[in-house]
Amino acid sequence: MITVAVFSALACRPNDPAQETDSGDSSSGSGSGSSDSSDATSSSGDQPTSSSTGGDDWAKICDGSDAIRLAMVVGGGGSIENELERALGFRYLYVLGTCEYYALAQLEGVQWSDARKGVMDVATEEALSREMDYGGLAEIAGHWTTKGDFDSTTLVVTDGVATMSCYAACQEGPAAAQALGPLSKAWTDTLWEQGEPLLGALRVSVVVVPGGAPGMSGAPWPLTIDPSAIAAVEGPTSEYPTVRIDGGDDLATLRELRRQYREDDLPADLPNSLYQHGYLLFQRDGGPDLFKMWIRDSLPLEDEDGHIPLPPPPL
Repeated sequence: MITVAVFSALACRPNDPAQETDSGDSSSGSGSGSSDSSDATSSSGDQPTSSSTGGDDWAKICDGSDAIRLAMVVGGGGSIENELERALGFRYLYVLGTCEYYALAQLEGVQWSDARKGVMDVATEEALSREMDYGGLAEIAGHWTTKGDFDSTTLVVTDGVATMSCYAACQEGPAAAQALGPLSKAWTDTLWEQGEPLLGALRVSVVVVPGGAPGMSGAPWPLTIDPSAIAAVEGPTSEYPTVRIDGGDDLATLRELRRQYREDDLPADLPNSLYQHGYLLFQRDGGPDLFKMWIRDSLPLEDEDGHIPLPPPPL
């Protein structure tokens, strides 16, 4: 079900290609973004320090449109229990023609970090464009692989027309494609740090284990919505339906649950299923059924199924 956008068919949970090539920060994102999404010309961080800044020979990312003008998405990887985890990417940066962006960083030792949003100013846009050679993306478009590497992630970079995908460290690809691994991580981390929390809708996926499982128990079901109304029965798949929660008490409850489990701010007698199993675990009214729950931020760019379609790389 996952679209070409994130290449979930490339399967498998990470070895991040950006991290595999990210032995240093020589290509670090040096731009600054504003956490004030209403002012595209302001910046609360340091100004970009790219040595190539200056002159007019750089390709603009922000054309004023609402279209995605740049996406840097890490997906694929191996077997996971629920595709909700990587539907938009394990790590991502989406930049619109308005210079608005959405970013998700992979934080070491942290599960389910918050997505953030911001607006790049012109100096940041120029620094990013120059460092990644945005105008030259079409020259390295294609799918580049690494021989003998299995179950690694894939970095997808697109300007909305030309798309490059880099499997593992893409050692079979051109140097410019390989360089996008550490560069995309650095810029995503930088803009995520400079952004503000995305406090909109959340998307959840709930999977029921009928009759429960030996040695496993869950906390009381926390939402007002009946779990049977949104739960899919566990099966030999990672493709499950998702539900967008965009308001009411359940949205606040989900946001607090994510914080509590992520920060391990739980009662002493309640196991942290997020870090033990990778999901939250609940039971309803003391019944035997177990309900597994996954939570992530929902971006305004998503379609009804929670995906962001992007153009595939050329064959």
